[in-house]
Amino acid sequence: MQKSMLFIPGPVAVSEPVLAAMAKPLINHRGPEYARLLHSIAERMQSIFATTGDVLLVGASGTGSLEGAMSGAIGDHPAYVVVDSVSGLGASEFKMDEWKLDIVCAASQKALACPPGLAMIAVSSRAWKKIKANKAPRFYFDLEKHKEFFDKGEPPWTPPVSVAFALDVAIELYEREGARNVWVRHARYTDALHQAIKALGMHIFSRDGVHSVTVTGILTPQGLDNKTVLTKLRDEHGVVISGGQGKMAGKMWRWGTMGAVCEADMVAALGAFETVIRQMGYPFEDGAAVNAALDVFGRTGKKQRPSQVA
Repeated sequence: MQKSMLFIPGPVAVSEPVLAAMAKPLINHRGPEYARLLHSIAERMQSIFATTGDVLLVGASGTGSLEGAMSGAIGDHPAYVVVDSVSGLGASEFKMDEWKLDIVCAASQKALACPPGLAMIAVSSRAWKKIKANKAPRFYFDLEKHKEFFDKGEPPWTPPVSVAFALDVAIELYEREGARNVWVRHARYTDALHQAIKALGMHIFSRDGVHSVTVTGILTPQGLDNKTVLTKLRDEHGVVISGGQGKMAGKMWRWGTMGAVCEADMVAALGAFETVIRQMGYPFEDGAAVNAALDVFGRTGKKQRPSQVA
């Protein structure tokens, strides 16, 4: 079976040490070992959120973290600031407390390069006051309940223990690489991708000044069938990127630059992209995308694999 190279908005490519952690024997999620793991993860996540407030772990996708935030931060004004940083947290500088954010939602399967299954919710003291005053019914995503059990070193409901093992290792690797180095890496990979796409005469969906460093939207040029490109990349080259969603389905590709991938992986994926669109009759100068990416990598740093795959 051909190994896929994942360049999607998530899940992302995961390193061997992180995957190996998921094979550890399961433990009692209401015992002292899980309590130490839970509190260790939450404490280290505080630095990634840049907050002194509480960080809760919820067995859910990033959507679950938003459900928990919205079912507790909605109510009378003045407005509260709830931030969806599911695809962003860890990939670029973030300052929850300094920016006076009330709740920030994230997930394990994005820039932290961990399998999906755990949502992280950072809650400010201001938000806790609002949550406690809100008497709307809620159950699984009741953040007060999660906080009550967190203080005891337990989750309120059965958690994905194996994902917690993996996240523990993923955070360790993130810390080993260093947050600023991770930010630089994401910015470099995104710049390389943007320059490659522009060299092909294609257009980036987002505007200058507000580009994501984790996911790039690429508008599908006229004359290229969006789905055929996706299929040929996957089936013939093992390169997986995503299509658009909703009203943008069939009109764009979404190319992720997160996870345990290196510059060589990026160059190989762009080479496969060139091969596919050339076969489909799209005109461009041979090697345009690959050479543009190599130029960025040559100008901006060492060609090395991130620590997530060390």
